[in-house]
Amino acid sequence: MTEYSDTKERGLCLRITASGEKSWTYRYRLKSGQQRRVTLGKLIDVPLASARATVIKQRALVAQNGDPASDATKSRKKAKEQRDKETVQDIGEWYFRECKAGRHRPNLKQPKRQSTIDLETYYFTNCIVPEFGKQKLANLNRANIQSFIDGLADNKSLSAAQRSRVILHSIFTFAQRHELTDINPCQFVTVAAQKARERVLTDSELQNHMGNANPTCRH
Repeated sequence: MTEYSDTKERGLCLRITASGEKSWTYRYRLKSGQQRRVTLGKLIDVPLASARATVIKQRALVAQNGDPASDATKSRKKAKEQRDKETVQDIGEWYFRECKAGRHRPNLKQPKRQSTIDLETYYFTNCIVPEFGKQKLANLNRANIQSFIDGLADNKSLSAAQRSRVILHSIFTFAQRHELTDINPCQFVTVAAQKARERVLTDSELQNHMGNANPTCRH
């Protein structure tokens, strides 16, 4: 773990893990003398200016006997308890709302294309919701998702299976960002490759082929 202190705002640090993950933290001391630290977010999600602005607000909170780290822990616990009550359908619909607002991926300012949202919503509504809609996100695992995807490939179409896997993967990634789950079971779910379609000959092409073949009819 490597840590770099900001030269402008006291207590603001950039922490870099051995795996290369970078995140902002604010280190402070309570009036009791206890040293505390609160995570402000990943570097990819929070620019330096925003991190500095947050530190200024939290320093004022500490001066009034506040404890940002304790508040953050309580807030995450409350949010997790609330999200745990929500179903796959609830979280999926939330994800699509964020797609329209351009907040479905970190540092992405543009909304997802409406045509893509419409297509993904179709598969979500008609394939995923009937199977998993009322279940809690935490109840899904690689085994039941793989079984679902295999069933779509066998009984509906490879396209439906591939699209549904991508959508579920995106929803789980979105849930990870919001600390609703620690894993993405879709990571190891596989789908068979789409078979190449055979092109159908036009009437004129078919006649040309038949003419070139010069078939002989026998009676």
